[in-house]
Amino acid sequence: YGVNFSWRGDCADIKGPGVQGTCTVSEGLVDIQLTLGFLAAPFAVRVKEEINKYFDRLEQA
Repeated sequence: YGVNFSWRGDCADIKGPGVQGTCTVSEGLVDIQLTLGFLAAPFAVRVKEEINKYFDRLEQA
């Protein structure tokens, strides 16, 4: 989807069409903060669900 991550240590800047934010990783925690643009905003629930599914699969592995 053209989303890019630029890592600086334990923090990444997230930028792409209609989305920007950060991802911070620490022991036992991944904090993702996203701002969705006007056209992406209707997909906020779906984005959150997919992120949660991804991390649920990681926990089960």
